[in-house]
Amino acid sequence: MKAAAACAIAALVICDWLWARHAGLTFSHWTQVAVLTGLLLAIGFFYGSVRRNAQLADMALWGALVAAFSFAAAIFTYLTATLGFPLVDSELARIDAGLGFSWAEWSRFVNSHPLLKRLFVVVYAILLLECAGSIIYLAHRRRSDRIAEFLWGALLSILITAAISGIFPALGAFVYFGVPGPALATYLPHLLALRDGTVSSFSVHDMQGIISMPSYHTVLAILVAYAYRGCGWLFALALVLNGMMLLSIPSEGGHYLIDVVAGVAIAVLVIALISGASRTRWWRQLSGADALTDRPIAGKRTGEEPGVSF
Repeated sequence: MKAAAACAIAALVICDWLWARHAGLTFSHWTQVAVLTGLLLAIGFFYGSVRRNAQLADMALWGALVAAFSFAAAIFTYLTATLGFPLVDSELARIDAGLGFSWAEWSRFVNSHPLLKRLFVVVYAILLLECAGSIIYLAHRRRSDRIAEFLWGALLSILITAAISGIFPALGAFVYFGVPGPALATYLPHLLALRDGTVSSFSVHDMQGIISMPSYHTVLAILVAYAYRGCGWLFALALVLNGMMLLSIPSEGGHYLIDVVAGVAIAVLVIALISGASRTRWWRQLSGADALTDRPIAGKRTGEEPGVSF
């Protein structure tokens, strides 16, 4: 499954390269990215062929794949932002109103409660750390099949969300409602520059999440929680943490409610596709899921804690 995922990521990289050449965009400062990815690959191959430690090998190799995917996916979102379709902020705000949601009132409510605001800031910002920690944990538990599900889900969903965002672009609720927020200093300058063509070169270290609708933050939060299904108290913790993260996305990410709803819909669609594929023989052979059926039940023969078994 690692080889298949690597091929899919390579295909995305090639797509990025060809599109960037056509659009006249360049992305610089690749040294740290190359060093990080190369180091993880070297560690993975070392522990996979020399020291024979499957957990450490999986941690490093899957980590390298996720790191490579993250940069390729970010570039893909920058490229779709160059499509230049009309902004749809007013339509998204109107849909929110039809759903009975006022972003401005919700933002004022959150900001008027300092403890809730601090909590939302933390849970919103913790997503990348949660993704990295999940890969380490799942590799330690020898559940490469769950990591494969997460990575394929992230890959499929970024293609969908970036395409929709490119066709229905939005500047976000911070800008539309005139509320000071992170967007004014982070992703907004990049998005505007991509739309009007005033900047053609970006550093990979400074790239921002520029997708508004659907919310990719929402998709990843659900995919991470899904990866912990059947994992006892860790699954419950993931549900609580990521459920709070979903509540924080409008106020902390400047997303409309419909952005979150669309993100949930895409996550459900992708999970359905991955779930269907996981029941096929070729997926189980590629992911190594068949080997899990021969493992002893945690807490029965191995003495492991039942609460963390899959």
